[in-house]
Amino acid sequence: MTQREAPLDLAAALGKARRAAEDHMVECDLYGLPWYEEEVTPLLWRHAAPFVTTARFTKHEEGKVGADWLWWWIDSDGSCFGTLAQAKRLFRDGARWEIHFGYRHGDQLDRLLHVADLFDLPAVYVLLLGGADYREGLTCGRLHTDPCKRCGRASVSVLAGLLVDEILKNSDGVVLDAYRQSVPLEDLADPSASPELIRDLNFPTLPEDLKTFLSQRQHGARHVARMIFKAVSEVRAAQFGHAIAERVDTGAGALFQATPRDHGHFRASYFPHILRGLRSEVPAYVTDVLEGRQPPSWVTDHADGMVVMHV
Repeated sequence: MTQREAPLDLAAALGKARRAAEDHMVECDLYGLPWYEEEVTPLLWRHAAPFVTTARFTKHEEGKVGADWLWWWIDSDGSCFGTLAQAKRLFRDGARWEIHFGYRHGDQLDRLLHVADLFDLPAVYVLLLGGADYREGLTCGRLHTDPCKRCGRASVSVLAGLLVDEILKNSDGVVLDAYRQSVPLEDLADPSASPELIRDLNFPTLPEDLKTFLSQRQHGARHVARMIFKAVSEVRAAQFGHAIAERVDTGAGALFQATPRDHGHFRASYFPHILRGLRSEVPAYVTDVLEGRQPPSWVTDHADGMVVMHV
């Protein structure tokens, strides 16, 4: 890539990377060739240069850890947001779609959330959805237009792991719900993709710093965290159950130290689960990777690699 062709910012780089990944998926479909998560993901990051640093750890068996990668978004001031991410592709059989969230009778989802707890990070899925023709019929909901800018960016999207249990309850609408509740990858680097106010059920009882976080657009790592939180908050608003004012410790190093215990129908309290990934300082094992050192074995034993996005 020449200097003239280099993207000017991370959002542009992720858009370029998404288009490259989408072109690969479309071309494989055109020639009747299979495409897999393991080949699309490296292609994605190769085309996101120079804003992305990657490091692959010892290769694990797919069934053991589910190809979990650490994703860290790091600001110039050292604040950051981390997730544990697992790629899942869309399968199409005629007019029927499927994403294998329930792989191995749900064991893989359980394992993803367990490993996310070890790292004190939120779990997310990276959805590889193919080209527009492949996913024809999937729309983003009531705001969908034809053509639709949001759907045009959706071939690589990010879905909060906490949402999957709820999504799987609607057996006839798993893929549609996953599609609508996910966030196009490049929107995670575009502050204008977020509303000014996130109307969370717990908003009236929140401390002022969290109210500010939810009522004002953010930038960089804070924006990424806000976008993941927004998707979960919207689902929580539709669930039965009152907001819970009780606070819990968010986690060591978290930017917001005390957050609501509210579970809703999720398997974990969604405020601390998501916001524990938003930190004021970069963890030492991330610095190890950035400086070319091998991170500790507890990191490499539980993840296949790391992606660092410089925002």
